[in-house]
Amino acid sequence: MDQNKIQRFNELKNRASKNFDKYLNALLNGTDVYMLPKERLSDREWRELNGLLSEKNVKFIETIERGVPYMQFSKINNHDTFENAAAKIKMMRFNELKNRASKSFDKYLNALLNGTDVYMLPKERLSDREWRELNDLLSEKNVKFVEKMERGVPYMQFSKTNNHGEFKRATAKVKVMQFNAIRNKYPYLSDSVIQEIVDNQDNISPGQIYNMIRHTKKKYNLSRDEFNKAVAYGKTPNDYIDVSQYQQWTWVRQSRVQQPHAKRDIHHISLNVNIVEGLIKALDDVLAQDAGRYIEYYKFPKSDYYDEAITRHDPVTIYLSARNRDIEQKIVRAVAPYARSNEGLLGEILGYGVDISPETTQKYGMSVGQMVGRQIYAMLKNYNR
Repeated sequence: MDQNKIQRFNELKNRASKNFDKYLNALLNGTDVYMLPKERLSDREWRELNGLLSEKNVKFIETIERGVPYMQFSKINNHDTFENAAAKIKMMRFNELKNRASKSFDKYLNALLNGTDVYMLPKERLSDREWRELNDLLSEKNVKFVEKMERGVPYMQFSKTNNHGEFKRATAKVKVMQFNAIRNKYPYLSDSVIQEIVDNQDNISPGQIYNMIRHTKKKYNLSRDEFNKAVAYGKTPNDYIDVSQYQQWTWVRQSRVQQPHAKRDIHHISLNVNIVEGLIKALDDVLAQDAGRYIEYYKFPKSDYYDEAITRHDPVTIYLSARNRDIEQKIVRAVAPYARSNEGLLGEILGYGVDISPETTQKYGMSVGQMVGRQIYAMLKNYNR
């Protein structure tokens, strides 16, 4: 590649992602597959980048996640690895449908086959004809997708064709006992969510319970314009605050001053709040006062994820390197004008719309919500033994 091409390649790479080489190596080494927001380059520039990547047998393919277009790293296979063309075409079609349905398709399928979890995929990712086609391709594995409704939205759920369910059908008396047990253990879950979990327990997984408890059935009242203004302000650094991107859908704000920590005991504070510009400014004030002593950072959804802001019980999360009552109460006071309710909060309540929990992902690889989903799942099973 000549010098001009190298310079252009580096320019496009940097605009596509500052971690471009890391993501490319992950693909080539078979350790992970990443997606980049399509909006970062024009269609012409993505085609140009694909041309520059062709010698590595890599290209970007467009994929849609929750209605948002992304460009996914993908290997180009130039070798005929199948015994005949018909088998090759069938496998290519299977892989195409799998990738469009979910980049984690094989992981979810194995979880079903191993009996560890049951996942759902948004129905909108494929047409009705394509879901039928995918079911035909999966038939030899005794697996199919069945349509399910969650909060009025259609999903396609992995299902064994000979699946008899893990639970015995609960009687009305048992369901009342289950409802009360969940209500007593998690008092801030709404009655409607608990009832939905109990009523659908025959066809539910810990992952589905997690999604049900972290989202409200009724959307919170927040205008898109207010949210967009907050995000526009929040993605911009200032003299005191640095900004970075986390997992492609979240903005992170962090104090420019970082104190050394001899021992880190990470906790996270969940905020059931409306994301408006005033909230971001209020959190920035606390961040500046803290000067890196206890607050690691706080994060909130990007503008493409408005649905998270209006349906998730904790759309904003603050991470602490250690607990400190003074800083916790400053956070409570700062967010009070923007707090919506305690609904869906699962940790220790610090104030209205604010709770705190140990950061379990470091120890168990799961969030607090995911662990609660598994605990509720186990409670339902215990009542049916």
